[in-house]
Amino acid sequence: MLFTPSVRAYRTLRTTSPKLRLFLHRHLSIPHSDSSIETLICESLRSDPLKLEPIVSDPQLFLRALRSIRARPVIVVRFFRWAEAHPRFDRAGSTAAFVAVLEILAASGFVGPARSFVDRALSLGLHGVVDLLIERRGAVSEAALKLLLDLVLYVYGKNSMTRRSLSTFYKMVYNGLAPDVKYCNWLLRNLRDEGLSDMASAVYEVMVHNGIGPSIITYNTMLDLYCKEGELWRALDLLSEMQKNGVSPSSITYNVLINGLSKSGKLG
Repeated sequence: MLFTPSVRAYRTLRTTSPKLRLFLHRHLSIPHSDSSIETLICESLRSDPLKLEPIVSDPQLFLRALRSIRARPVIVVRFFRWAEAHPRFDRAGSTAAFVAVLEILAASGFVGPARSFVDRALSLGLHGVVDLLIERRGAVSEAALKLLLDLVLYVYGKNSMTRRSLSTFYKMVYNGLAPDVKYCNWLLRNLRDEGLSDMASAVYEVMVHNGIGPSIITYNTMLDLYCKEGELWRALDLLSEMQKNGVSPSSITYNVLINGLSKSGKLG
């Protein structure tokens, strides 16, 4: 389908880059507007994706294109995946593009695809997504932003990228974006497993200070850490704190304490 641009449309074209003017004239003769780019993307993905090559090779236009279809997250995913497979796609410089997609997906409630895109971005070494997401605070709701940063913590945690996870945790807390306790627990477990007990204790204290309520998993992880470090007095103090906060011990709690007391020779 072809569009006949108005005089105003031609004025719009004159203000754009020569590359974009040539591209729009050659393919659809449409003005440089979000609606025209959306039309181009949707129709080209159906019929002739190669028409989109000039958009892929221009980072700023690519960002504009992504945001022009933000109301259609499924198309965003299709377009981005097609673009990423294109030889002209600049993966090394695609942090902003990944962030744009993540914001669109989070705002639309597409958690699964957002997790997949976070995983992909971090696997490419685009760790700058964390700082850029925080820098663009306000582009999406606080809930959507926190969701994305929680997903970053999740991906770092499952891949045992503990230093990255620790850095993200502190950036979130510093900016008033308290992480979900389950991702904090993953961080604590990784710190414990790597023998970084002082860092784990610091994270726990920051959690409590910032209103991130410890769960039974949090307490069991910290109790296990203290018992393995031979700091039984800290383990018993934490057990008292746990009960005071209304968290009932589990079978794992008792097993951790029994093992700790046994190893210290204070059992039996």
